[in-house]
Amino acid sequence: MESVSILRALTRRPLLLALGVALAIAVGLLAACRVSSSPPFLASKATSSGFAGRRLLVDTPESLIADAQAKGATAIVIRATVLADLLTSEAMQARIARAIGVAPSEVGAVASTIAVPETESPLAKQVLEANRPIAPYTVSVGLEAGQPILAIQAVAPDPRGAARLIAATTAALAAAGRNGGPARGPVRVVRLGAAQVGARQAGGGKKKAALAALAVLVLWCGGLVAADGVARRRRAGSAGAWAGESGAPV
Repeated sequence: MESVSILRALTRRPLLLALGVALAIAVGLLAACRVSSSPPFLASKATSSGFAGRRLLVDTPESLIADAQAKGATAIVIRATVLADLLTSEAMQARIARAIGVAPSEVGAVASTIAVPETESPLAKQVLEANRPIAPYTVSVGLEAGQPILAIQAVAPDPRGAARLIAATTAALAAAGRNGGPARGPVRVVRLGAAQVGARQAGGGKKKAALAALAVLVLWCGGLVAADGVARRRRAGSAGAWAGESGAPV
């Protein structure tokens, strides 16, 4: 019976109900789309980007893989860390930018050796976020725990750009290693498998837009039902008062 009463309350005001439906649709569209100045006037808020990932082994000219007790085995992790930190230098980023054909300002880099503050505090996190690069082409490199293995992640406007970015980063790190950039002589950078390249979308979620539209419609319908209940109670009160004044039985 309660559902029947709700339906009756909504159908008594078809124009207001239609207005609520239109408002809910508008909210859903604005949540999923952005207004464009040229046709089509509504464009999706979803943005696509390319990403790529690769792992690199940092080794000495005479490989340490076969002999864990070889000279330099204990220091190779430190040398890998030094190589990873070189990625954040302006010279390295400029070299990568030239390799992929973009301006140096469009390339950003972050190394995980400086990306995670040793002391977790609000101030340390704020400093970290302030120093995080915002660029269309961004590459990050991290050191796998206790291993001379670098994990590289590249983000670009499209998958092709991400593949070019990670290839240029690999080449730049390999060149820096050969030139003796890391502490105490040159190192070799060996690719571990092929790069993984893909695409992803962000923003413009259809589920969130649908939930926003549904929430608006439910609130609107709830308001209509509540207003109808108030109006009916007022009418009943007025009818009772009139019957009492006229002497009719109430």
